[in-house]
Amino acid sequence: MKKKANMITLQCGDLAKEFEVNHAERILRMPKNGGWKLPDNSPYQLDKNNGLITKRNSGSTSESKEK
Repeated sequence: MKKKANMITLQCGDLAKEFEVNHAERILRMPKNGGWKLPDNSPYQLDKNNGLITKRNSGSTSESKEK
């Protein structure tokens, strides 16, 4: 049985399409990619050194208020 590949949605204007992870990364790294980008609500971000990575939780890191 074939494993299901991870898919990432890319957006170009109003068009949204799913691509395999490696293919989506190649598209996003191209300087003239036709306007393809990650949607605003995507759980991924493109890092120049590491490629596509999941967004980290940017919650508060302040100390506990309890004494």
